[in-house]
Amino acid sequence: MEKTVVISEFNPFHNGHRHLFDEVRKTVPGTELVCVMSQNFTQRGEAAVMDSYTRARHAVESGADAVIALPAAFSVAPAEIFAKGAVKIAAALRDVKYVAFGCETDSLETLVKAAEITTESERFRGYLKNYLSDGLGYAVAYENAYIDCGGEENVLNRPNNTLAVEYIGAAKSINFNPEYIAVKRYGAEHGSSSPSEDICSSDYIRQNLKSPSVAGYVPACVLADMKKSAGDYSEGLKRAETLCVLRDGPAGLPRVYGCTEGLENVIYGACTQGLDPTEFCGKRYSRSRISRILCANLLKITRGEVESYLDNDLYIRPLAVDEKRKDEIYSDLSASRFPLYVRGRDIKKLSAEALGCLKKDSLAELMYEHLGGKIHGNLTLLDL
Repeated sequence: MEKTVVISEFNPFHNGHRHLFDEVRKTVPGTELVCVMSQNFTQRGEAAVMDSYTRARHAVESGADAVIALPAAFSVAPAEIFAKGAVKIAAALRDVKYVAFGCETDSLETLVKAAEITTESERFRGYLKNYLSDGLGYAVAYENAYIDCGGEENVLNRPNNTLAVEYIGAAKSINFNPEYIAVKRYGAEHGSSSPSEDICSSDYIRQNLKSPSVAGYVPACVLADMKKSAGDYSEGLKRAETLCVLRDGPAGLPRVYGCTEGLENVIYGACTQGLDPTEFCGKRYSRSRISRILCANLLKITRGEVESYLDNDLYIRPLAVDEKRKDEIYSDLSASRFPLYVRGRDIKKLSAEALGCLKKDSLAELMYEHLGGKIHGNLTLLDL
């Protein structure tokens, strides 16, 4: 069966995600809908409001056929690496014909052109380097360089457009050639602090986890679990990250993606003074960038390891599948280019690099359990 892949975080799953699923089903009736989803830590360097298995189940109960884990090494990373890792997993699945995503434009052609410019143009790289040298933040420098190369304004200043462009560029870089389904967002903008129509942003939901005001904006299964188990782990995560920086000093931080230009000294200085590094680092460095650095450092995810994982075969790790088709789905996933990892004995199928990547997942899961105070005490891969 032909597959459509949606790359996601579902933090948490809401009506906008369900709209994306509905549009995919309308566009390609009968497709198998498979999501590649971040686990317990997100691309913003934050702890997810619910664990990965719960969020994956929400996606399946809302129409997905299966949800596959995006390794933690790629989840807590800049957009380019997040996209490369997710596309790598998608390309390893059998019979993937489509990749679908939400975006702020209704022009797929614009996104494809943007991907060509940002991944292939030497002029773009030159402009980007110059803007960064002038002290501009990366996001602004990136958009300006794109416009200077003939790109349209108000395209790459929108977060979903930017991720879509990264997905297209990542696919092209590994000769993976799916068709794309671009679904324009409607309702509340990404990051909006207020709802619109029957849609609100994930940010709004995360800020109002226990409030009745979110009831109309998420499926019933999500609302029920939010009331029982959703949590804001930001303060605990900040403390753990700060202690890690103080223990190890600034020397190890440059091994993490995004920690360049002496940023390690700024982060370490903020931590020693009891300041929040995400607030202390000024306009040049976004909160998300600093949060990613701190989270990756906590999880011991280094640039060298990430690049090694990108260069080697990994694994297909299902987080949830449609129970009615469980045997059929697992049989199909077992025919993927990467080995299927479901239970402990599947470790013997993995290469050394894949096992190293899986151990990062295990560490991240254990850290998340401790942040939430829900420690299962199971044997982890870290014990091997």
